[in-house]
Amino acid sequence: MKEEFLHYWWRMKYYGTSKLFTSDGNDIQIIQPGIYNTNAGPDFNNAVIKIGDVIWSGDVEMHIKSSDWNLHRHEIDPAYERVILHVVWTNNKSIFRNDGSEIPVVILDGIIPLILVERYHKLTPSNSFIPCESVFPSIDPFQMSLWLERMLIEKWMTKESIWREQINNLKGDWSQFFHLWLTRCFGLKVNADAFMLLAERVPYSVIRKIGRKQSTLEAVLLGVGGFLDGSDAPYQNELASEYKFQKSKFQLTQIPSGVFKSFRARPDNHPIGRITQLASLMVCRPNIWDSILASHTVGELNELLKVSSEGFWSEHSSFKTKRRNVVHGFSQELINSIIVNAICPSLYFYGLYNNLEHHITKAIEWMIELKGEKNSIIEKFRDLGILPTTALDTQGLLFLKHAYCDKIKCLDCNIGHKILSSPASAPNNFDS
Repeated sequence: MKEEFLHYWWRMKYYGTSKLFTSDGNDIQIIQPGIYNTNAGPDFNNAVIKIGDVIWSGDVEMHIKSSDWNLHRHEIDPAYERVILHVVWTNNKSIFRNDGSEIPVVILDGIIPLILVERYHKLTPSNSFIPCESVFPSIDPFQMSLWLERMLIEKWMTKESIWREQINNLKGDWSQFFHLWLTRCFGLKVNADAFMLLAERVPYSVIRKIGRKQSTLEAVLLGVGGFLDGSDAPYQNELASEYKFQKSKFQLTQIPSGVFKSFRARPDNHPIGRITQLASLMVCRPNIWDSILASHTVGELNELLKVSSEGFWSEHSSFKTKRRNVVHGFSQELINSIIVNAICPSLYFYGLYNNLEHHITKAIEWMIELKGEKNSIIEKFRDLGILPTTALDTQGLLFLKHAYCDKIKCLDCNIGHKILSSPASAPNNFDS
């Protein structure tokens, strides 16, 4: 048993049909359970509870054992002087305020239905992929779709404070804001932060001044990234010479060595390959953010991101290695990644920040229009009988796994709540 389960039972007001009494026999009527407190201090603030004939206003604290009050040193913390009710699973010690008065206690062992306790225990850590995998496929598809949409939005909203700080610091420059997150996307997971640093060192204003000069932009990006040091290949030497001039012109600052990680990366996923792809997109689509705002469908985004990789990098995978097959554009996998990880989140925040509901709606609709991705986690959900088809589905499942399942936050999950709250008269698969 964990305290979080007692919090859940109290928050969901499952005490509604239960007769509650203090340990010394006084009736308890919960008028207002209080506001759940996730910070320091009592678990629920500003509760209103009638104990016997007296109505009390104050806080509620919960423990598995009443002696945990002293174990947590609440007796020396003034924040707990307003506690009017101590809710415990086991009462093994009387607790007193500093003025000597005893804090009323209610014992939940025997009050909370056994079937609810059993279901909760089955949602505890195990060797399974997710705690509720035995019942997960039986969740109503409509409820599942609503929850996955919420998961997607919650995933985006975890970045809201970062986004707001960035756009405020940029004084509303949305082109530079998108430049940061687009560039970060090209870094994949391993180099995401390094690529965002590159976007800060080579801002959109510099890129706009360079214009459509592909080799110049490659020189600037690769030079600031530190990939032109010790040049010993003809094209690398050419770019190094150009970078030296541009570095002085724009007062560019090079990123220290060791920031980019390239160990065992395939050529197209090596930082050099990703940077040159980024340069191609910037040269071909200099006003990409404006084009995104004007787009209406995923098809238009696909066309926007279908850029040609002409010149040196269409025939080379590194400064010294020629490709076996000539490459003339971005893969569909890369295009989808840009839409999912850069375009849709940025558009959603743009709509949120500027109170433009149609952009918020468009970002979500694009996620529904896009096909879902494939990876090992999504395949395991498929093995459970869940068949995600859209990018909203797969992104929602990935966030659900990371933010809820892996952290055993079943009591905060709508699916976990459905499992626990189904009527005892109609047991779910978890009860077998």
